[in-house]
Amino acid sequence: MPDHESPVAADHGMRDWVIQIAYPAHNVGDQIPLLLATVYGECASSGTLKLLDLQLPESFVRAFQGPKFGLERIRELVGAPDRPLLVVMMKPALGLTPAESAEVFYQAALGGADIVKDDELLVSHPWSAFVDRVREHEQAARVAFEQTGHRTLYFVNITDRPDRLVANAHQAVEAGASGL
Repeated sequence: MPDHESPVAADHGMRDWVIQIAYPAHNVGDQIPLLLATVYGECASSGTLKLLDLQLPESFVRAFQGPKFGLERIRELVGAPDRPLLVVMMKPALGLTPAESAEVFYQAALGGADIVKDDELLVSHPWSAFVDRVREHEQAARVAFEQTGHRTLYFVNITDRPDRLVANAHQAVEAGASGL
């Protein structure tokens, strides 16, 4: 890391450095929200820092089960072992009903999409409850698969208040969600 006394180019006015910061794992424990608040909170509050990478110690990673299927299994499910995955994102600003967004899903699946995912802002809205979206999208995935032989997965956004999150996950899985 350069010395803080290093000269700054007259026409630039700012220093650009890449630095590494280490936090003791015991400061965070096995809490992802605390990790994010610790690491990203500092970046966001400064306005001039950008988080480039995050390396987690094995002691932290072991505390979590991880996803049910890793990237290798997802590639296997969609038949894409060695090519980039094509991911389509549903945007909430479109204001589509579950049936309307299922048609968009279907067209994306026919076009070769491997995954259709909800945008992070597409939650359970009055015009599009996530459980209804799961049912409609999974039906569209089945129809497209029957026509093309290509499987398209649907990753639904279940974000909600903390007291409803686990119930949302169970409801999405019961409705047939490919991923959360």
